Amino acid sequence: MQLFLTGASGFIGGSLAHSLKARGHAIRGLVRDRAKAERLAALGIEPVLGDLEDRALLTAEARRADAVITRPAVTTRRPSRRSWRGCVALAGRCSTPVVPA
Repeated sequence: MQLFLTGASGFIGGSLAHSLKARGHAIRGLVRDRAKAERLAALGIEPVLGDLEDRALLTAEARRADAVITRPAVTTRRPSRRSWRGCVALAGRCSTPVVPA
């Protein structure tokens, strides 16, 4: 199964990515910086450079995937509305249900 995972280099997302990869799933993981993207690639997880603010990217990845797994972390006291709308956009654009991590 082709999966798109947000936060693939984070604590929860990273653990989930490794576990799903070990079970034979193809993982495309959203990361924000190149160093983390390189580490994911070395583990056989295809990095997608971007963030939750990029609605076009999220929509394209959700359409490409068989399933989307998203567990966004709140890293500021007041996350932008665009970030949350991006997560909601994932749910509306994917052909299969979004599975919260």
